[in-house]
Parts: sequence; C-alpha cells; structure tokens
Amino acid sequence: MPSPNRDKYRPRGGKMLDEDDSVFDLTAWIKSVGVTILTAFKIKNASGTIINPATEEKQDSNISALDTVGISNTSDVRQNPATIEKQDDIISAVDDKSDDRFFSGDFLNNEIYGSDMNVDVGFTGTPDKIHDGIDLTLWLASALAGTWDFNSTTHAKQGVSTVIDYSALAGVTVTIQGTNITNTVLTEGVDWTAGTSNEVTATDLASAIDGVDGVSASANGAIIIVIADNSITQADITNFISNDLTNLPTTAQSVDASLTTNGDEVLFKKSSTIDMSNFTVLRFDLLITKWSIIKGNEIQVRARNNGIDVGNPVNLSDFFDVTNLNVWQALIISKSNLGLDDDIIDEFVFETISNIIGEPNAPDYYLDIIQLEESGAPVTFTFAPPAGTTFYLEQTTFESVVASSDVTPLVSYNKFIELPRLDNGINTVARINGVTLFSTGLHSNAEILALPNIDLSVFVDGTDKIFQFKQNTEGVNLNGDTEDFFGVTVNDDLSSLKFFRYFIKGRSKLNS
Repeated sequence: MPSPNRDKYRPRGGKMLDEDDSVFDLTAWIKSVGVTILTAFKIKNASGTIINPATEEKQDSNISALDTVGISNTSDVRQNPATIEKQDDIISAVDDKSDDRFFSGDFLNNEIYGSDMNVDVGFTGTPDKIHDGIDLTLWLASALAGTWDFNSTTHAKQGVSTVIDYSALAGVTVTIQGTNITNTVLTEGVDWTAGTSNEVTATDLASAIDGVDGVSASANGAIIIVIADNSITQADITNFISNDLTNLPTTAQSVDASLTTNGDEVLFKKSSTIDMSNFTVLRFDLLITKWSIIKGNEIQVRARNNGIDVGNPVNLSDFFDVTNLNVWQALIISKSNLGLDDDIIDEFVFETISNIIGEPNAPDYYLDIIQLEESGAPVTFTFAPPAGTTFYLEQTTFESVVASSDVTPLVSYNKFIELPRLDNGINTVARINGVTLFSTGLHSNAEILALPNIDLSVFVDGTDKIFQFKQNTEGVNLNGDTEDFFGVTVNDDLSSLKFFRYFIKGRSKLNS
C-alpha cells in the first residue's frame, strides 16, 4: 500500500496531489486509505459503537473520537490520524503487519537415495579395533597430559571372557552385574558346561550369558564378547568376572577420563599406518557422568600420522546428548567430518576441554569399543533453500509405515516406530552461516515424544500401521546465499520400514 506524505499522494480512485496543490484532501484520504486502517483497528466511540469511517457524514465525529481514543504505536505513543504529519507512521505500522513470505517446503532428499529414508546403513566388514579398555590387546594407549585410567572397571559397554583351558573349569562361576542388568552368577555344571574344547565351552557359556536380561553375548572361537543392551533399556556393566582368572580371564573395562582437566589428552597409537580409503567412520561408545554447558565442557577427537595432525578436530558434543548422564551413547563420526579422505594415519587423540580451567569444571566421561568401520556410513537427507531466498522453518513431519496386524493404535515407548530401540539413533542437523549444529540423537518413541511441541498420530487397518510425528518449530532460518541447510542423519538399518520420509514446511522469502 502506498504511503501519503506532504509532497505527493494519490487517493484511491482520486487525482494526484503534489507540491502544486495547496489543500490536502484529508476527507478523501480518510475515505480511501483510512477506511482500511480504521476498519482494521475497529475504532469505537465512547458508547462502544464501532465507528465506520466509510460513511461520509461521520468523518468529523470519527476524527473527534480518534482525538479521544487514539492509536498507540509500538512505543505506546498515541497517534492522531487527524494530524497530517503522523500519516506516514500509521501507514508504516500497518505495512509492518504484512507478510510477503510465501508457503514453501519439501521432503528431505539425498542424492543417492532420494526421499526414501528407510535405508540400511548397518556396518559390515572387519573393523579395525582401536581400544576397549584393554579387554583385548589393541592399539597402544598413553597419556599425553593428565590422568587417564585405561582399564577402569567402574563402567563398561563391553566385556570379554576367554577360555584358556576348558578342562580346568569344573564348578567355575561367572558373575555379571550392572545398571539395568539382572545381577547373575552362572555356575559351570549348572548354568553352562565345560565341553570338549575351548571353542565348544565358549559357545555354551556365551549362550548362558546371552540369556541374562540387559546384555547380549556371542562367541568367536574361544573368546566371548558381551555387550550391554541398548535395544530396550540402556544398560551399563559394572562387574564382569570369573573366580578363575587363570583359565577363564574375564573383564569389563573402559577408558576412564573422570580425573582429566582442561587440555588433557590421550593418545591411541597403532603399530603400523592405515589407509583411510579402506574405512568409512570412527565409531565408539561414550558415557558421561558430568557435563556443564555453562563451563564450556567439550571433548575433541582428531587424527594424526606420526605425531602430525591430519584432517581437523571434531567436537563430540555435536554427536550425542550432553544431558543424558550415566548411559552409554554410540557416536558415529564419518571420515568426512574428520577431514579425512584417502589419508594415511596411525593415531587418534582425544582431548578434554573446559573454558574454566581446573576441577570440578571439566567433563567426566568414559570411552569404550573405539574402532574404525570398514563399510557402512551414516546417510544424511537434507533440505536447502535456493540462492537468493531465505526459508523460515515452521513445522517438521516424519511419517512411517510398517506392516502390522494391530487393529488399535498401540505405541511402545521403548521402540523406534515398531523397530527395537535404535543403537545409534537418528540426528537432526542444521548448518547456519557455515556453522554445523547437531541435535540430540533420537533412539525411541519416548525420546521423540519428549521433544517440545510434538504431536503423534497413529493409524491402523489390520495390515499396516502409520506413524506420523509433527513438531511445530520456529527460530531456524535458512539462507540460501550462505548455503544453509536442514537435514536428518540416519545411523541404523531402517530398511524393514515400508515407508519413511521427512517433510519440512515453512515460508520462503526473496532476499533483499
């Protein structure tokens, strides 16, 4: 809408007034432009009757009423439309209420998989194991600075038991305990059997351990690997031991960084170099017992080759939930995040960071099952506005379809849709003005429903089940000129879902 001023004004349906006109036709202006403004403000007289400025004979009384009622601007200053010099301010205030953005949105997209997010990004091949709390002998660990415990039994994601001599294990017991684990003592001859070889014995003992709630176990030759469960509850192994450590050594250990302070570093060094073209991601488990955002807590990881940094450091807080204490969280960092491609490396360094130096300001944490994966990598689906526009995010929706015989819309809190709780989870990510921001990982329906402004709809027909999560959002503005984008990263195998897509909705505006 054009704004009048003292020099020039074109009334709606009237003639142009300019500097040659000696009279400003206030009545014409009120009748034309003022009708829109006054109707919008619904001016009332002293008796509460709405005044209609479109009626010619009411103009004098309208202006008189405005002198009394007034219109307040954003500074709460009364504006009198009868005063010529205030007209620009009134029109400007009305103009400010207009929205020249247009509705926009699209499905998140990946250049290889398109919009279908029910992909399999499971890890296969043979990983290069870096460190697991010296349950196994792997890369050499050493402290570059600070106090580190490389075989702590306080917390563990993994435990290892090795059958050395099956014939000496009569009556031997194995004890496993922990958070969200059924504390259990397994006795040879009662719960498991020392068989005809070390390998047969390991298989039978692994089967017995696998039956304990809160853990899973498998045998590889004479070695038994035990993993704290993450599919239903988040478990933590606090004790895994046998009463014959000579013939059945049994441990559950991790790297303890709870005593480190700002700048303390740990080095994991391989005896030979490795070619990163043969690997896709760095993967490990992290448990934090204390984390302060206010004090600038952070953990960084970077790669090196013979003591020289390769690629770039990565802040781990971008990849896990810093508010989720005392549980193991899986972190998956692609080699592109680390700035690695076909580089040759032989070391990884983890560093404790705090903006406020000294205890108790640094984060307390534990590391376990650190390894490089040979194949499989996270897949990120994104939405990016075109150059010359800005996208104002208003709502996100993700919808999934699974085969189901349910005839009532039941939802399990500890599942992701209808899958078991995800080990690694999905992450939302936004890059704003060159800075990449990751959200917390989502592993289950309960975690999704804990998000603010989230709504869930479930539909069933006895054959399929549809989940639709909608979240009203605001405050994320994506500028195409700075290559901003919004995306979701899938870190698990979701291929059993019949349908899984993520839609982003908002408004777009041309950049000025």
